[in-house]
Amino acid sequence: MRPSALTRCSTPLSQSKFFCATCHDVSNPAVENLALKGTPPLDGATVLPTEQKAGHAYYHVERTFSEFMLSDFGLPGGSPGTGPFAPGVFSTSQPGDVIATCQDCHMPDSSGVGCKVFGAIDRPSGSAEHPSSGQPIHDLTGGNALVPFILASAVPGSPNYDPVNEELLGKGPSVLTLDLKAGVGLDPIALLAGRNRALANLTRAATIEALAYDPQSGAISLRVENHTGHKLISGYPEGRRMFLNIRLYQKGSLFYELNPYDAAMGTLKGLDTAYSPNSPPLGASEGHNHELVYEVHLSSSLTAEEETFHFFLPTGRAKDNPIPPKGVPIPEAGQKEGPNPWALGVPWARVFFYNPPNTLGRPFNKGGALPFPPRPRKPWERARLSLLKTHHPPKTWGFS
Repeated sequence: MRPSALTRCSTPLSQSKFFCATCHDVSNPAVENLALKGTPPLDGATVLPTEQKAGHAYYHVERTFSEFMLSDFGLPGGSPGTGPFAPGVFSTSQPGDVIATCQDCHMPDSSGVGCKVFGAIDRPSGSAEHPSSGQPIHDLTGGNALVPFILASAVPGSPNYDPVNEELLGKGPSVLTLDLKAGVGLDPIALLAGRNRALANLTRAATIEALAYDPQSGAISLRVENHTGHKLISGYPEGRRMFLNIRLYQKGSLFYELNPYDAAMGTLKGLDTAYSPNSPPLGASEGHNHELVYEVHLSSSLTAEEETFHFFLPTGRAKDNPIPPKGVPIPEAGQKEGPNPWALGVPWARVFFYNPPNTLGRPFNKGGALPFPPRPRKPWERARLSLLKTHHPPKTWGFS
């Protein structure tokens, strides 16, 4: 078709938050029709369960869009962001710089032309159709920094080149069902740049607030606040984990660590070996608390597994404690997502922590009450608190 024959038209759906629902509300109907597997196709009589039920009726794999819609940001007109996304700090094309669509954060406004065609309109200064909206950055960065890092490492000449990864990922479609050398191939510099943007996104996703320490009792309290428009952390459940790492120092020396991470093994220490067989054991001055590990564990009545990695066989959740976004009403969230015994209902997780040996008991309390009666403890001088995304460098806060 000649360029002059092309017709330019507006696509309101692609500019709206509902465009994102197509891929980011994922249900699993894989086993729903098994009872009728012997039915001839198109017999004119059989109505399959998947032809009768709405998508949300199946066990959910992802509900990132529903999380957004149930938050204050999903309301008509949106809502002001918080922290690094607050009005005056973060600009959007919405009135008052509120956040009202997924694109406000994942395709933020910039200035410039939308393509390399000569004479392309500069937005927003030269645009009659979008005078209040800049050129959306077609970045779509989320929180996945691991996959682009691994893909880049398989390319010779990449700054992070790893011959082992090249060998593993270069086996071709006969082994892996994919060919990383097909088409235009991998651009390691672009992949690593995307990884850095994902890391920057993760850095802005949460902050530690209301940090307090009582030297008399040895108690520390803090709040991990979610600044995103969905759960923290959101997305596919079997591959995302966020955890709070707490280190206690005395006179400059580390004497206790909660939820330590083993970089060599690429996982937390002290995990249940039945679920994480490669998790190293805890050291003498280390502890683990799974309530400070924000993640989803799937379960399956089909396989009789309380916790499972079978992506297509889950029927429930053994654990689901990611931090909700601003304004999520828990009763409505249950209707969209199914029963959630871990739902907190506020966009933060409140943590109370005591100096060892009390921390070896129960250092976290969701209800807000102190888990142990105040007792005099040997004061410690410094704490480092790190909010970690598995496999990625931590964002660190500290106080003296």
